[in-house]
Amino acid sequence: MLSMFHTLDLLMYLIGILVLLLIWQFYKMQIAAGRILEVDIFDRSGVRMYLFATPNDEQTCKACSTVNGRVFSPSLIAKSDFTPLEAPCMKPTPCTGVLVGLYGAWLEARSALDRLRSSRKQGHIQLSGQEFRELIDGPWERTVGARSSLSAYYPIARTSGKVGRGAQPHRTI
Repeated sequence: MLSMFHTLDLLMYLIGILVLLLIWQFYKMQIAAGRILEVDIFDRSGVRMYLFATPNDEQTCKACSTVNGRVFSPSLIAKSDFTPLEAPCMKPTPCTGVLVGLYGAWLEARSALDRLRSSRKQGHIQLSGQEFRELIDGPWERTVGARSSLSAYYPIARTSGKVGRGAQPHRTI
């Protein structure tokens, strides 16, 4: 009688595990079909992309200015040998550049995120000057967490040379 209860309990556990495996396979099929987005449960930061920005002036070398406006995936940033530059900086004192983590909930950022997801193997995309301007000028102030984060103001200040109300990103991008 006692062994019968153990067998039934064991059978119920095995059925439960089988059902969870089927749900997991269904989830993977939905991701592969593009119906739902894959979520990394270990990434608690909420950052979905990193934007590299440099000042657009004569003091920035060619190697650093070519990667201005490049968007990187968080998985690429997490690698120990990551560098945003393709070639080393050519100046004796390194150029000023900033790598800003963004959530990207506004329309222009979502299009950059979609392009970044489609180039998963490469791990980065290069925005044109106009796309970079649209990303910075987008309505990111209305997104969740914009008031508590100053990270989006920094690329605007770096590309325009001005900080505060007089910042004009169109002037030097």
